[in-house]
Amino acid sequence: VFVSAFNGTDRVQQVYGAVVATEKHWLIHSEYAYEAEDLPRDCSLYVAPNETREDDYISGFFAAKVPRLEGIRLCVDISGFMRPHLMFLVRLLAARGVRSFDALYTEPRQYAHREATEFSGGDVSGVRPVAGLEGTHVPSLSPDQDVLIIGAGYEHELIRHVAASKTNTKKFQLLGFPPLRADFYQENVLNARKASEAVSAVNEGRPLLAPASDPYVTASVVQRAIDEQLSKGAKNIYLCPLASRPQALGFALYHVYEGTGRPISVIYPFATRYSRETATGIARVWRYSVELPR
Repeated sequence: VFVSAFNGTDRVQQVYGAVVATEKHWLIHSEYAYEAEDLPRDCSLYVAPNETREDDYISGFFAAKVPRLEGIRLCVDISGFMRPHLMFLVRLLAARGVRSFDALYTEPRQYAHREATEFSGGDVSGVRPVAGLEGTHVPSLSPDQDVLIIGAGYEHELIRHVAASKTNTKKFQLLGFPPLRADFYQENVLNARKASEAVSAVNEGRPLLAPASDPYVTASVVQRAIDEQLSKGAKNIYLCPLASRPQALGFALYHVYEGTGRPISVIYPFATRYSRETATGIARVWRYSVELPR
């Protein structure tokens, strides 16, 4: 079974066309605001405009299209996924007893307007925990006891929103290095600095670094950063992945393995609209064999 989130970029369309599978499904995210005439024909589409929460949407998809997960091989192209939907997908698969699946991610050659590319649009409806990745938090007595780790990408407005929602916290930025492409790191830093006043990250001179294309190293870097802060007396940890999809996958894997039942939440600033076609070309396609906890 192959699952991909529909958008019009070559890196999503060409991979969908090239994959050979018994079943292939397009997820139609309402945040992309596609009209019916924009959608492909003679394909399995999942359109659920009334299911705006990531848990309702992803659970509804599997109930409607893939009700039985036993005995199938699942491959998910994460390139066009909304990050909260991707992270809840990991939680749902783990809860349903899936022990492994393949994830594909296609690097673009460049973003449409380089560092000025706009990924999200419309109003931010709020900052809240991603469904299934909520923590059991405890009261803190001082700002130093709450920690926010932001996977900082190009979306400086979203960085500002999530930073403003956690004003009395120690803030750390995690940047994608090595980047997906050589020039992406400079563009990433330029955008992260636009939000520096709101973030005032305590690690500004020494940001956390994890490869933008590697979810496993990302999970390890997050693990080490959290363990260090907990050893220094932190009570509550908040994680917010706003960079590449592989990094978002890494944040989700960390929480599924080590965050459950602890004061650790993955939070997200939910925007009402996202740009459909932000990238051009295809650089590389990554395939990740994702193992989930037993």
